[in-house]
Amino acid sequence: MSKSILIVRLSAIGDVIQSTPVARQIKLQHPDCHLTWIVERKGLAGIEHNPHIDRIVLMDTRSVASWAELISRMRGRFDLTLDLQCLAKSALVTLAVGSKERIGRVDAREGAKLIYTKRMPTHLNQIYISQQYLEQGADLGLDPRDYIPELFLAESDIEAAERLWGELELPQDRPVVALIAFGAEPTREWPQERFAEVGDRLAEQGAHCVILGGKAEVPRAEALAGQMTHTPTILAGKTTLGQAAAMLQRCALAIGGDTGLIHYSFALGTPLVCLLGPSPLRNGPKSDKAITVYAECAQRFCRPAQKCKRGEPGRPCMQEITVPQVLNAAQKLLKPRDD
Repeated sequence: MSKSILIVRLSAIGDVIQSTPVARQIKLQHPDCHLTWIVERKGLAGIEHNPHIDRIVLMDTRSVASWAELISRMRGRFDLTLDLQCLAKSALVTLAVGSKERIGRVDAREGAKLIYTKRMPTHLNQIYISQQYLEQGADLGLDPRDYIPELFLAESDIEAAERLWGELELPQDRPVVALIAFGAEPTREWPQERFAEVGDRLAEQGAHCVILGGKAEVPRAEALAGQMTHTPTILAGKTTLGQAAAMLQRCALAIGGDTGLIHYSFALGTPLVCLLGPSPLRNGPKSDKAITVYAECAQRFCRPAQKCKRGEPGRPCMQEITVPQVLNAAQKLLKPRDD
């Protein structure tokens, strides 16, 4: 009899995409299993078209009706649940579906570890954070070396991006660089004036810059554009998340902090420079097309929501990342490769 396996990873945008190697590995190791993923609306774009997942269940953890439906329709249907989020709300979802095997991690927070039948060890020295989730599934035979995330785009988003590229007259004959200057966590943002300087320097070398973001970030995108001598194209507010991903796929390079769209870029194979501040080094994508830039800091393992452990105001680890560092990384990735 084939196993019925559940992944619980509700949010956020970057965390969901970082978890996709787990689905790929589960299907590789257990091709006959039925794999379900419970996710919140904001994380859906990262897995909506993923062929490794048999069923996606949308969950609104703020809705009593959503909880009631989860229990009535999902309880007792799964042999094993992997809670990759390991927080209170994901643990409650795990408990509600009632799997006999409920696998979490020893570093689960908010009391979540009390829910699990097994708590897997974790550490901070992986190459990339996806390996933590694969190691959590060790009992399923998941291979932590297969850690590159993946994102499958809807054809409609690819077509919309192509149309928008033409409507905005973005260049076809020189590199387009995506500036991802905004994120859900302000402590992970690099100063906008430095983004502007990097954008201008790359424009002087022949690139054209675009600024990505959501509707709420349009004023900030306009302010960033206003600081640049070489006028960029503002994409903020002009795309859905899926369309933004399709635009990133067409770009020669993406530059940004530890945010969802940077991890989308990694999953799409778009060359990227990740600017890493108050996060473990494993959070930064690394490959022959991904460079993570960071300032040396003895308190590297602090969390973004915490106060600086060095006792300094703001986030000095982001302030200490220099324009020359970022330019050097960008120029390496924009340099033509010998195939």
